[in-house]
Amino acid sequence: MRRFTSTWDALRLCTSLRREKRPVEVACSYLDRNIWLRPATSDLAVFREAFGEREYEVACWNIEPKLIIDAGANIGLTSLYFAARCANARIIALEPEASNVELLRRNTEAVSNITVKAGALWPRKASLSLVDDHAEKWAFSVKENSPSVSSVSAFTLPDILAEIGTDCVDLLKLDIEGAEKDLFTSGWQDWLPKVKRIVIELHDRLVPGCSKAFYSAILTRNFRQITNGQNVVIVFQDETEGSN
Repeated sequence: MRRFTSTWDALRLCTSLRREKRPVEVACSYLDRNIWLRPATSDLAVFREAFGEREYEVACWNIEPKLIIDAGANIGLTSLYFAARCANARIIALEPEASNVELLRRNTEAVSNITVKAGALWPRKASLSLVDDHAEKWAFSVKENSPSVSSVSAFTLPDILAEIGTDCVDLLKLDIEGAEKDLFTSGWQDWLPKVKRIVIELHDRLVPGCSKAFYSAILTRNFRQITNGQNVVIVFQDETEGSN
């Protein structure tokens, strides 16, 4: 176990420990708590995006969300950012890959308003599996297949809302490695009107047609768009948006 007091010192040290195979415990100054990272993986890039570059800050402008759904939660850093930034929000963190889920649970176990679901957001009940078990830790995607080879649970947004007992998603974060094409191709009519704000990374480089499916769906509503880094933030008309 290693503990540090500076976020950037922790990043530099993790970089120097790239051959370390076990997770390293580092201090995150933004959260004022320790988190776990795997030095030899994309965890460092996710850490930098969440807490160094603050890529999700724009998505939180002028909003006091009650419910945030973090689809593609990876090891929980974005969920932790949301929990710190939006202290009164309930956060549902979905992640399909087992080793990421293990660290996601470890990083968020002391945060009472984060609920972890091991699985993927999908437009319907289905049997899913990972496309590539050996992909980079932030690049796992899922595909639909026969029940006999299913290894990933599928969660639909209507089912999540019914389980929670609400009909509104204040912020839907999607970083799902191309599954957004499936999500916005069918079934979106049942849940999209219940979403106030979306922050999404589109993956046309992996799955051609992601942007077309996404914009075809959201163009049924009026919205304002903000682009920040790789993320697109959509604020639907029934919300007010101001400056930071």
